[in-house]
Amino acid sequence: MYANAGLNIGSGKDSSNRMQNRTRHSLARQFLFPYSGEEALTPRQAARVLLAWAAAIPLVMACGALLLAALLAVSLQEIAIDSLFTFLSCVFIFGGLGVLVVVTNNWSAHVRRARQAAGASNTSGVRHGFKR
Repeated sequence: MYANAGLNIGSGKDSSNRMQNRTRHSLARQFLFPYSGEEALTPRQAARVLLAWAAAIPLVMACGALLLAALLAVSLQEIAIDSLFTFLSCVFIFGGLGVLVVVTNNWSAHVRRARQAAGASNTSGVRHGFKR
């Protein structure tokens, strides 16, 4: 029996099909960060996230600036300079945001893993720093 979220509830079998366990996200979320956030990203996954943030978004914005400059009938030299400036500024801004996303995800995954390990080994009744 399958629930709406795509989780296998009733069979008890371990499914090796990754598509059954995938959650549904918006198109923007799938493009910018298609991972669950439960585990730290591998270097390849981090590179994919950085590429999406540092290349795709600036490319779209530079194309928008190019279209706007063309509609305003600006000279070709000004169009090239404005588009290049827009692209490079966005690469630095969104590249930095991509790095922040990867670092934050890996840090939170590390904290989550440490809390789970501490929770599994904690038998004194103390949980999350508070005594009962």
